[in-house]
Amino acid sequence: GANAGGRSGAGGQKINKTSSNVQMTHAPSGIKVNCQRERERSKNRFIALRLLVEKVEFQHSGGKEKADTALAKKKKNKARAKRRRTKKAAAASDSEGEG
Repeated sequence: GANAGGRSGAGGQKINKTSSNVQMTHAPSGIKVNCQRERERSKNRFIALRLLVEKVEFQHSGGKEKADTALAKKKKNKARAKRRRTKKAAAASDSEGEG
């Protein structure tokens, strides 16, 4: 489709006619970012700046931050699943005694 990022809504010819694309470059590192998600250039500028900051920080950290957060998320989900299992097991053993 005409819209990037799986967004729904108006696109097509309108997006081709509207010049709302924003390109930003981080001069010291040379990292470049393009953004044409929204129709308004000001919104695209805001989004592009956020993306650029994220990319610069990611490069500066050596690409560790995202891996660390993913690992932490995985551990958290595992712990949550374990709590659910033990809770379910306790509820099942309580209901067996009834009758």
